Amino acid sequence: MEWLTALLTPGVLLGNAVLWVALNNRMHARQWPRVLVRTLDVVQMLAIPGVSWLWLRWCALNWGGLGWLGSPWDPTSGKVGPTAGESPPGAASGLPWWAWVGVVVLQWIAMTGAIAWWRRRRAPLPRQVVGLSRQRHDLSSGPGGVVRDSFVRSPFQWIPGSELLRVEITTLRITLPRWPAGWPGLKVVHLSDSHFAGQVPRSYFERVFALAAEQRPDLVVFTGDLLDHPERVDWLPATFGLLQAPLGNFYVLGNHDKSHGDVQRSRELLAELGWQDCTGPCRLVEQGGQVLAIGGSEQPWLGPAPDWTAAPASALRLLVSHTPDQLDAARRGGVDLMLAGHTHGGQVCLPVVGPIFSPSENGVQYASGTFWETPTLLHVNRGLSGRSSWRWNCCPEVTVLELRGGS
Repeated sequence: MEWLTALLTPGVLLGNAVLWVALNNRMHARQWPRVLVRTLDVVQMLAIPGVSWLWLRWCALNWGGLGWLGSPWDPTSGKVGPTAGESPPGAASGLPWWAWVGVVVLQWIAMTGAIAWWRRRRAPLPRQVVGLSRQRHDLSSGPGGVVRDSFVRSPFQWIPGSELLRVEITTLRITLPRWPAGWPGLKVVHLSDSHFAGQVPRSYFERVFALAAEQRPDLVVFTGDLLDHPERVDWLPATFGLLQAPLGNFYVLGNHDKSHGDVQRSRELLAELGWQDCTGPCRLVEQGGQVLAIGGSEQPWLGPAPDWTAAPASALRLLVSHTPDQLDAARRGGVDLMLAGHTHGGQVCLPVVGPIFSPSENGVQYASGTFWETPTLLHVNRGLSGRSSWRWNCCPEVTVLELRGGS
């Protein structure tokens, strides 16, 4: 039976991991109580190694394989391993029917997960993106570099390869199908997920926002998760206060703003700094005789669904959403461009495999990057920080979108 063990084991182990990670990603995409989410996090952390260990031990005890886990032991005779000419203990009985069902299910999950991963890895850049450039900045080096926090307070900053104090300026040149003829280009800076908490020092965010201001955008959007500690609201003037775009600064809040911050206080201070809350009725921005309608979505955690009633039929529609899970609603609403965050790009991306954790109903499909789902172009920003201060192979991001017309 060792051949059967070798055949089934990779699928069982992979399927078990894929199952629990997929459940974890979708669990964090919903409006569930924090206590329940934290409890299920612990269950998942125990289930991945626990189920794997149980399967491997079953193989060792019943099929005699995987001897590195320990020799098969027969509790009735007290013997360790079969003697010459004997079958391994329990080899005749095999797995009970319900366990075989579980094995088949895990094999199917492993196969489905592998196919989904392959399709995601091969997804091309949408043809609407006609130009792409990236520029990385290590903010811990050079004059005035950001000083790393202590190892005790923020140990992940000291791991080799950590990108926590770096930022990437991603510039996308985009053509939108409904762009009005004769309307000049529009430059939009997209920021997301600052998660002001304290492990990442304020000086890092000050330099990031200064770099964003140097892009001289026509319009700025922020897609939620402002802070993780209410007392960090006093960081806003030195960061968000640095940005003043001629066509306006617009924002939505996210799930961390609801669970960790003071939503009302955050909105009041952002308003004082010139930022506009774009939830509820859409905001209309005019430039060169053309209209851009900006709607906001904090769902499923906060705020109403965007209301496009006031938008002229010819107006381009921009949706500022915390999560990419609002993509289907954006498509139904005829949104031309949707900007989102929340997923942090996975924060840790493994070589070849890519991101593993992405709090989304779609798993890692929209963890970060640019996607075309007719009639909507979606860009998901990797964010500036996170609840966990670990960034590896997934640099924090400021996105600059240069919008224009064209086929």
